[in-house]
Amino acid sequence: MLKKKKELEALNAKEELTEAEQERMAQLEAEIEEAEQAEEMPEEEDQSLSAMVERMAADPRIAGALKRAGLAPREAATLQLAFFQAAFAVGMLESGVIKEIPKEANTENVKFIQANRAAIAALTALGDQEKE
Repeated sequence: MLKKKKELEALNAKEELTEAEQERMAQLEAEIEEAEQAEEMPEEEDQSLSAMVERMAADPRIAGALKRAGLAPREAATLQLAFFQAAFAVGMLESGVIKEIPKEANTENVKFIQANRAAIAALTALGDQEKE
């Protein structure tokens, strides 16, 4: 998406465009609009662990990153779910919604999130910057 936007920006900066460049601009605009609309209207997705594993394995960027990290897609999906559960519990504790760690949450994971909040926030911010 970012490459397409940069390519479109470069074409827009030109004073004169060839016919092929004009066609490419129209194609890029359509592809960008379609991708943005898809982001705005997410489809109902199966949220099961197996479906998460399938989606991770099917995306070459994610599958490649997991392979380089030495993680199987199932391990990564399980890790992601454990992280979300612990982060949610921390948020509820900090906001005062709950007074103690829920029995369903792994206490060690919750304590890990609490102890590493600054590092996690920095990593999350880095991910947000890459999306822009």
